[in-house]
Amino acid sequence: MSADIIHPGHLNIIKKGAELGEVIIGLLTDKAISYYKRLPYLTYDQRKEILININGVSRVIKQESLDYTENLKFIKPDYVVHGDDWKEGIQKSTREKVINTLKEWNGQVIDVPYTKGINSTLKKLAFDISDKTIVGFVKKKANFKNSIDDFRKNVLDSLKSFNPQKNNFYYFHLHAPHGPFTYFDEYSTEDVVTLSKTEQYIKFKKFFLNKLFHILKDEKFNDSRIIITGDHGWREDDKINMFKTSLYLKNYPNFELEDDFYVQDLGFLINNSFK
Repeated sequence: MSADIIHPGHLNIIKKGAELGEVIIGLLTDKAISYYKRLPYLTYDQRKEILININGVSRVIKQESLDYTENLKFIKPDYVVHGDDWKEGIQKSTREKVINTLKEWNGQVIDVPYTKGINSTLKKLAFDISDKTIVGFVKKKANFKNSIDDFRKNVLDSLKSFNPQKNNFYYFHLHAPHGPFTYFDEYSTEDVVTLSKTEQYIKFKKFFLNKLFHILKDEKFNDSRIIITGDHGWREDDKINMFKTSLYLKNYPNFELEDDFYVQDLGFLINNSFK
């Protein structure tokens, strides 16, 4: 559980667990969460404090990764209670591994029906929190009532009008990879039926990065350092590591990337920006 923003779905799972016995929550660390989505708004200790004070929760233990195995073998629970949304998508393989681990002592997975209507509420709340706590060069909150094409154009237009200060560094986060892969009439989708999802993603990524790099060639960026990352890897192909993302640097002449980039490595780069 990440439990960054507690909602009725979490409470339903805790309630079901309490009906079965002692509730022990494996709480993902900040680092573990960063492997598959943005860093949490609340720290691990803050999230733990909230959970331990919820009626029915007996203990909260640290979970260092998305792999449940270590904690499961340590606790050997009779039941693992989870929202049934992990039956599909990115967490499907995790669920299967949990089931196989529990078989060692005849444990059982209990899937609690996913609480409908949560996603839209949390997205609005997350944007409200971001708007109040995150300071960046784009001060206007993205208006998702407009099309995704308008949103992407707004990102590029903001970069064009942005005037960096000399000897400073700037970090840009690309909300990618996410579909739909469109950009007004500039991007052709005629061959979409003949391409796999991964091929569509690669084709669009090349298109959008060309537009981005064209802007960054402007001489106004020559006296500042630029860091650009994605938020996660491609999640539609099992052959690609979904936890590794893209990294693009400008004016970091002495930096060498020996391995693929993880989002949590960003702190190293930022720290070196001040040297």
